[in-house]
Amino acid sequence: MCGITGHLEWYGTAQVPILEQQTEAIRHRGPDSAGFFCVDQVALGMRRLAIIDLTSGDQPMFSRDGDLALVFNGEIYNFQALRQQLQQLGQNFDTNSDTEVIVRGIEQWGIAGCVQRLNGMFALAIWQQQAQRLTLVRDRLGIKPLYWYADTQRLVFGSEIKAILAHPAVPRQINLQGLANYLSFGHSLAPQTMLQGIYKVEPAHILTWDIASRTMQTHRYWQLQSHPIALAPAEAAAECYSRLREAVRLQLISDVPLGAFLSGGLDSSIIVGLMQRLGAAPINTFSVGFEHAGFNELPDAALVAQHFGTRHHELRLNASDLVGALQTLVYHYDEPFGDAAGLPVYLVSRFAREHVKVVLTGEGSDEQWAGYRRYQAELIARMAQYLPGRNAIAALIRQLPRNRRLKQAIRTLDQRDPGRRYAAWLTIADLQQRQRLLQPQISAALADYAPEQIYDHVYPRSGAALTNMGLADLQTWLPDTYLEKVDKASMAASLEARVPFLDHTLVEWTMNLPPTLKLRGTKTKWLLRQAFGEMLPQRTLRKPKHGFAVPTDPWFRGALSNWTAEILFDQRTLIRGLFNPHEVQRIYQAHRDGKETADTVLWLLLNIELWQRIYLDREERL
Repeated sequence: MCGITGHLEWYGTAQVPILEQQTEAIRHRGPDSAGFFCVDQVALGMRRLAIIDLTSGDQPMFSRDGDLALVFNGEIYNFQALRQQLQQLGQNFDTNSDTEVIVRGIEQWGIAGCVQRLNGMFALAIWQQQAQRLTLVRDRLGIKPLYWYADTQRLVFGSEIKAILAHPAVPRQINLQGLANYLSFGHSLAPQTMLQGIYKVEPAHILTWDIASRTMQTHRYWQLQSHPIALAPAEAAAECYSRLREAVRLQLISDVPLGAFLSGGLDSSIIVGLMQRLGAAPINTFSVGFEHAGFNELPDAALVAQHFGTRHHELRLNASDLVGALQTLVYHYDEPFGDAAGLPVYLVSRFAREHVKVVLTGEGSDEQWAGYRRYQAELIARMAQYLPGRNAIAALIRQLPRNRRLKQAIRTLDQRDPGRRYAAWLTIADLQQRQRLLQPQISAALADYAPEQIYDHVYPRSGAALTNMGLADLQTWLPDTYLEKVDKASMAASLEARVPFLDHTLVEWTMNLPPTLKLRGTKTKWLLRQAFGEMLPQRTLRKPKHGFAVPTDPWFRGALSNWTAEILFDQRTLIRGLFNPHEVQRIYQAHRDGKETADTVLWLLLNIELWQRIYLDREERL
């Protein structure tokens, strides 16, 4: 696991001091060693967190003829099988690393041909000297991040935005569309970011720049195909078990200690159970809980840990932990981030790093197995569109106390288009709320832009509704929120997080299963429960879906109320000119007084102000 960065100068010469600054900015992603390549117009840099082949896997790595240079962030889980194939084709190897497998694979099959054979999480930067061409590649599902910036003079790239901003020529200006995306969904929407001119490489994409033409070519090398699978439930359960077991087996490959995040929910418990069955003992498991009543799942995790005999570690958090860690977390996310669960993920990552270098996690299951409550709610909302008196029902709901879930329900009743209706389930601040929050000149500049339009493109227009929701989430919600959250929070602590549920061959199989094997009545993840029922404690199987909730609601009413006010109503905040201070004051007061539940919006406002202080004002972190 590493961080990669670099720059390509169209007319001038790449600069070693700038490359060193870029690489130093992501030292946390790879504290074990650094590597540099700087020749003529191109500079490639990397920081390494040594996981496989600790002694000879350093980067950059080169082709036999020296024409190709590669820096690589991630892990290739099938590298041993690919190595055998390449040896049979006449390739020789100097190391035992997965990095060299990629280099030899490109020599043998070309970039696209090699990438299509990789099973893993990865971000690649490839320089071809003779062709004078730089290529960036991101893995199929967007597990590893990769960003780029280009102007008339240069291209700059990095695993994190901070590596791009370390280049002195890159400007720091807010992208207003990125601001609208953030207020709408709590995160950026690829390929846009919060900063003007800086973009994400989208999942499953290859981007290539040619020095001669200074143009970019984009190629999507993978996307989910529809191949419906017809299996009896018992057969499907057996295959589900086999496929996920194989994914976990592949992701146990490591030359350093590894463990697992354990929430006590179905997904992480399955991962830990398979690790135990595959002989990965002793297994270190890590759980986090809050001292606030109603937000503590530590007993559920302890039950699973005892069941599988793991070395279990618990971390208990309170509001003071947030104040101490939030500024650091904002720095590491590079962009304001609306999911408060990033905080405990960061703190438990830091905690786990005291014991291991790698953890397995349960991310990616909900999107495939209809695990979110909104999937059930959307099926009901689809039927409600055709009920007589729909508008009267919405009017009645509007008279009830206004919490976030009720607001979402109201929004869905106003939407006939399935894509826009699904967007409504994910929206934090809708158009009317954004207009009230933003200053008039900002709203005017965004008059022709609607973040919800992304679902016009990613939400399928045919097929089963449950499958369509999962496909949309795999393209947006998962890479832009959950995977971003886990990658940045874990790598901030120099910890590698692996996600076996997102083995792409498993995803291809799961997303072609009939919805009846995923959701039955109110029972989510039905086939998963059938496949792993005999392995797990019965209480774990019966446990209802419970997202990783952070007690921001009571915190903003109590322990964090004064601190939040100090940030939101500070003179420096008020003079920025982005938000209407009267509306911010109204939201803050209404939440504190219990008239509204607005902790998600307060979290957005708090994070964006702290982000501006770090990245625009360049304020030193604590």
